[in-house]
Amino acid sequence: MLHAKLAGIEQLPHELMDDSMREVEQLSALIRQSELKVRVDHDNLETVYLEQTPDGKVLVHDGGHAHNYLSTAGDRTYRDWAELGVEHIRQHCDRLGLSLENPLGDDSDPGLCICGRADTDSQVAELVNRVAVCQDDIFQSAYRDPT
Repeated sequence: MLHAKLAGIEQLPHELMDDSMREVEQLSALIRQSELKVRVDHDNLETVYLEQTPDGKVLVHDGGHAHNYLSTAGDRTYRDWAELGVEHIRQHCDRLGLSLENPLGDDSDPGLCICGRADTDSQVAELVNRVAVCQDDIFQSAYRDPT
């Protein structure tokens, strides 16, 4: 599933792009949208997004879903994000070579995303798996054992 997203990212010369970014650029031109976000429904049931950054990398992230769900769902099955603590979440990210970031890069949005940046197609595939695993690990660590 593709979603039109942000505007303003410059197109890169084709010789600097991997195949995946060329395909996204071609699809973008086909549907006449300047930006696309690719949604991946991972095998472990987590959702991961891909989008091109202004510097030509691929941002692989969870769209803030883990933070949003654990902060607002009111689901007593899981401990709340605040109860877990940002450092606990950051440890999961660090272990998998990911970062925990505000998607806007400033304080205008309190949401946090699990992120990684890729330069090559092979890195994209690896990061999709790591972001999905990180989400799963965070939810496992937040699970309240009913016993």
